[in-house]
Amino acid sequence: RRFAADFPQIPYQLLGCTEWSVSAAGFGTYRIHPDVDQHRQALAYALQNGINLIDTSSNYADGKAEELTGQVLQKLAEQGTVDRSSVIVVTKGGYIQGQNLTITKDRAVAGNSFPEVVELRENLQHCIHPDFLDDQIERSMQRLNLQTIDVYLLHNPEYYLKYAKEVDIPQREAIEEYYRRIEKAFSFLESEVDRGRIQYYGVSSNAFPRSDTEFEHTSLWRLLEIANSIKRKNHFAVIQMPLNLMETQAVTEVNQNNGRTTLQIADENRIGTLINRPLNAVRQGKLIRLTDITGSISANQEETESYLNVLIRQENHFEKNLLPTFNLDSENEQLIKELLSTGSYLAMHWQKLGPYEQWLTSQSKILVERIDRAMQILTKHPMLNNEQKQWIQYYTETFNNALDGLTALYKRMAVRQNNQLKKMIQSIEKDWDNARGLTHKALRAIRSTSGIHCTLVGMRHEDYVKDILQELKQTVPYTDRLQSWSKLKNVLKNYADDRL
Repeated sequence: RRFAADFPQIPYQLLGCTEWSVSAAGFGTYRIHPDVDQHRQALAYALQNGINLIDTSSNYADGKAEELTGQVLQKLAEQGTVDRSSVIVVTKGGYIQGQNLTITKDRAVAGNSFPEVVELRENLQHCIHPDFLDDQIERSMQRLNLQTIDVYLLHNPEYYLKYAKEVDIPQREAIEEYYRRIEKAFSFLESEVDRGRIQYYGVSSNAFPRSDTEFEHTSLWRLLEIANSIKRKNHFAVIQMPLNLMETQAVTEVNQNNGRTTLQIADENRIGTLINRPLNAVRQGKLIRLTDITGSISANQEETESYLNVLIRQENHFEKNLLPTFNLDSENEQLIKELLSTGSYLAMHWQKLGPYEQWLTSQSKILVERIDRAMQILTKHPMLNNEQKQWIQYYTETFNNALDGLTALYKRMAVRQNNQLKKMIQSIEKDWDNARGLTHKALRAIRSTSGIHCTLVGMRHEDYVKDILQELKQTVPYTDRLQSWSKLKNVLKNYADDRL
């Protein structure tokens, strides 16, 4: 509260029963790394200018996000610019990836396996058994350089339900086992409070907002019952869940036993609420970035499709006439055939490879890597003739032109989508519409809703921190927005994806 008093322009809320004053936006560390100075500077700037909650996890950057958090906190404390007691550190455990996967496998080989581990795929396991949590809390404390973790969350425990569904465990049986595991974890975390390694605990789950008919739904009401059965004055105090302009369920989905939403149950029981993915909506399995898109757009679908057709002809010509002239072994020849089917693949599927953000972050990168690999193999040929050289140059230029054209088309679609969302907000809520851009509108919708205490934003650059702080300093009433969220949900139902 003393920290909050130093920044009167920034809104703070009491984080449920903890009664800690928490800034309306928190620093999310999902993609930060100590090797990147910009990330370190951004966190320091945020803490020095009013942001006082850090959300991290043992699996963010394979533990490196926790390390950066600890290093920045220690440096600021040594400088006397930010006191440790001013900052709320939230971390999470449950994922078994990277170094945790190595540790888990080593223990299994030594005959000392963690109990109740579920394997979802080759490089991803999950566990919330007390033995594993005990190990994870100690490692997190070391990386964070803290004697006490403020809030420790079970990280997506619904992975057990995902596993149970995949291996055909009956739903009723799986649900009972799920809550039995959570009860065991809660009992352990209560003992950790007594031990002094954590102050409060809770759950971070993407399944809180889901319909109670879905296999992976997580019931906050049932978690409260479990915590109260363990100890009447328990320390189950915080939940984390997704909410954004296109995924309204945390506020609108009636999925609790007594006809309430998850947010209503949290508010009535003084549970602190942290919101993740405020700017990253998932719609029908696709990522949609709720941010403003800048820069010029020169999109020409006819020209782009022409480039794709040229790629197809060039690939057919290569396989029929040029591939034999490279004298490749059978393995590389087969690989080249697969890599140089990219033009055909793009021509058939390009309209399904978006939206814009997903195209930028994954699809285009994968495609570029495929062509780069093919060209590396071909250019190793000891004596390239002119026809081979000309084909490589022409194909590469055409591929790049096609990629640029597709990027422009996806960008144009994203701008149309963003403009449509802005129009929807304009018709729904004046307080939200008054924000200057889509990023700010998306954040304002969440932070202005009563019962929500902190919205987690990935602020990896100092300029982004400044932008978020600028929005926080705009005064907006903090009130019940159920009517507005419900109206938004209904409006979204009436729009097909091609209009969004």
